[in-house]
Amino acid sequence: PSMDDESAWEEMSVAQKYILILGYREEAAISKINTKYHKQLPATVVMEKERGEFDPPAKSDDNSHIKAYLTKTRGLSSACVEYLIEKDYIYESKIETYTDKKTGLTKNLKTPIYNLVVPGRDPEGNIRYAYKRETWDLEGEFIPKNREGKKPFKGEAYNSEKAYAWCHINPDSQEIAIFEAPIDAFSMIDLLLSQGVHTENIPNMVALGGTSTPALDRILNENEHIKVCIICFDNDYDKGDKATGPKVAKELKTNLEERGYRTVIALAPVTTKVDKEGK
Repeated sequence: PSMDDESAWEEMSVAQKYILILGYREEAAISKINTKYHKQLPATVVMEKERGEFDPPAKSDDNSHIKAYLTKTRGLSSACVEYLIEKDYIYESKIETYTDKKTGLTKNLKTPIYNLVVPGRDPEGNIRYAYKRETWDLEGEFIPKNREGKKPFKGEAYNSEKAYAWCHINPDSQEIAIFEAPIDAFSMIDLLLSQGVHTENIPNMVALGGTSTPALDRILNENEHIKVCIICFDNDYDKGDKATGPKVAKELKTNLEERGYRTVIALAPVTTKVDKEGK
């Protein structure tokens, strides 16, 4: 776009202005920003923060806390949990110390923190991603906050690579089931096992860690045997405009079909509470 007159600038979208400034470093655009908004742009712009080294959470010697959490709180069968542990799809981590932000000193926690860890690996078996979830809610139902009013931490370990989110690969299956969160995939595994499906026949699966698709794209590129995609996102129509599951599912279906994959959307039935968290 031209920067020769004021009208050209006003007609440009915000995205076009960003392209001029960040993409091409157009001097006229930089000058316009500096004078119009009284801001001094830096001489150079960092487009992407460099990723630091990924350090996966350490394994604990015990899995009792994650077993209790997955069976009592999330309702998975013991057989399913044992299968996940045997496959090294989950493990328990124990945190006993923390770093004081003011002093920089390492201090002991009054009570250890136990996490469910769901690692994601590259084809060589190296852990490149980890989803973590605190496991103190073990009373048989979901507890939104503990006694101190704190919610359980859940999220990705620092410097996790989204492209290596958890997945299960079966070279003998042409299907891949696509989930937002690992617990959704584990619930499907439990359902299949309860119906007598042998572990060798569990289809390909991936838990994206949301609805972005770097992990799915990588898996499809590396596994030509996959021909059918089953989108199993959250059915959150009750959230109105914030219902990302159904919306993104439709967009992803179109994208996958254009790439030659037979694609099915299989959202859960609409209910007031899909799981014990009401999500």
